[in-house]
Amino acid sequence: NPDNTQYLDNMYVINASGKRDEVWTVAKEILQLTGAGYKMEEIGVVARTLEPYTDAINKIFHENDIPFTTSTHEPLERYPLVKVIRQILLLKREDYYRPIVVELLGSPYFKMPAFDHKGVTPRPDLCDILSRRLGIRGDIDCWLSRLDQAKSALQELPGLDKTDMSEDVTKKVTTHPHRNLPHQWGEIQGNNEYSPPLVGGVRGGGDKEGVKSLFSDDEETGSHISIPVNQIEFLEKILRKLSTDLSSIPEKASWATMSRSIAHFLQSYINIPSEGMSPEDQKRDQLIINKIWELLHTLCTLDCLNEEVTQDQFVDTFLDACRREGLPVGMENGRGVKVLDAMSARGIPFRALFILGLNEKVFPRAISEEPFMRDHIRRRLSEVLGNLIPEKLRGFEEER
Repeated sequence: NPDNTQYLDNMYVINASGKRDEVWTVAKEILQLTGAGYKMEEIGVVARTLEPYTDAINKIFHENDIPFTTSTHEPLERYPLVKVIRQILLLKREDYYRPIVVELLGSPYFKMPAFDHKGVTPRPDLCDILSRRLGIRGDIDCWLSRLDQAKSALQELPGLDKTDMSEDVTKKVTTHPHRNLPHQWGEIQGNNEYSPPLVGGVRGGGDKEGVKSLFSDDEETGSHISIPVNQIEFLEKILRKLSTDLSSIPEKASWATMSRSIAHFLQSYINIPSEGMSPEDQKRDQLIINKIWELLHTLCTLDCLNEEVTQDQFVDTFLDACRREGLPVGMENGRGVKVLDAMSARGIPFRALFILGLNEKVFPRAISEEPFMRDHIRRRLSEVLGNLIPEKLRGFEEER
């Protein structure tokens, strides 16, 4: 069409390697346009779907100080706060799997139970070291029993300072280690020497190394890490309290009762840290926690079904709702570069428009009939059975 010549003269193709390079190139082009007098609101960025580009757009546009508004939302499950909520709700189902417990206790979003700390500063890093030495893989009974054994062994060792296990103390208590350490942790050899248990298929040697293996770490460098007995007591109290509170959630109840129990539990163990976070991150996390309370309140409306729900069913429904829910990305005031998917961009005029993902047979799509079910068969089935089966060739109109 001759009338479109003026528009074709202003169109050109930019080749880029990968989605990140696409967004980076667009960001630099936008900066050049704004330097030439374009307003941010006059520029548009469009893709068939924005999901593959969301992370890159969010990061690169912020790095280049490009304000933008978008039609997409970022799923809640991508944020660390929601990941911690998921971990703690599935902790019992996962049988207190050691890596999950260690990661949970080390998260800044995990709120320590409200009991007397007696001046003990929590050290989640020691939880990882101690659980490895004790050979804990999971099971709350295993956690509590082995922590209790470790605590008892430390308290019974002669000449032990309960707040520190230094190397000098370790040397003092290796004369008859089998009298102080639980039999489960190792075995007594014919020469009355203590041999530590198999950990990863490797057995320690000698009485000195047997005791050190319980209270020192980093064998490769030979450095010594002490684990005070009060840290073991503190970890035992945390897990015991956490296990009790998880068990207090009913196994089966109405949707409203289950929602209130889960909300009360999360309020006891989820915390938004006030230190080490930017105001933007704190504001984002507050929005997320508000979304969480809204979702739990929404699930209460399922009480109209007059059916009870199991704890596992409720948790799965709640986590699925979190996957479907999202936070808006970009500017809240609607100003800036408009980043839209193809459907949302229909009818919106732009002075400059960038189209991402113009790859052959991807955007626009390659339209072809389904060889096993032609369009005329689909049309006939729709007419006879009343089930709408979309016809493939109609995609041509959509791509236009």
